[in-house]
Amino acid sequence: MRSLESWLIQEMKDGLVVAASGGPDSQLLLYLLSDLCRQMGLPAPSVFHFNHGLRQQADEDADLVSRTARQLDLSFFQEAQDVAGFARRMKMNLEAAARFLRYRDLFRASKLSQSGGCCTGHHGVDFAETALQRWIRSSGRELKDILTASSEL
Repeated sequence: MRSLESWLIQEMKDGLVVAASGGPDSQLLLYLLSDLCRQMGLPAPSVFHFNHGLRQQADEDADLVSRTARQLDLSFFQEAQDVAGFARRMKMNLEAAARFLRYRDLFRASKLSQSGGCCTGHHGVDFAETALQRWIRSSGRELKDILTASSEL
């Protein structure tokens, strides 16, 4: 546990961009990291929201993340893309296109904010689903090696 704590503190010292969807997992992550940074005298995280434009409540999610960032006095980056149109043009499935655009723009926000890293929130169902998908595709790799705590952008 001590090494995880040390790793997290170092990441926060270098600056973080928190990818926030507006869901409860990313909202909690914003509040926790913001509070922790203030308590420890570390740089406040920046907030990034990607509006996929795919769901009816997408604009409401964007508004919630924007209000939360303002309330916590955090820098805020937002991107909106036509994911469905991009997927058609690039002949990609919708999920892959959304992931590509989201991480491309998250990387851009990280560079603009001069942050050392990015942070995303996943609740248990997200984590289990991602781990299972990667394990099925991995051709025999150990499950512990499939989903790591961090990765390079």
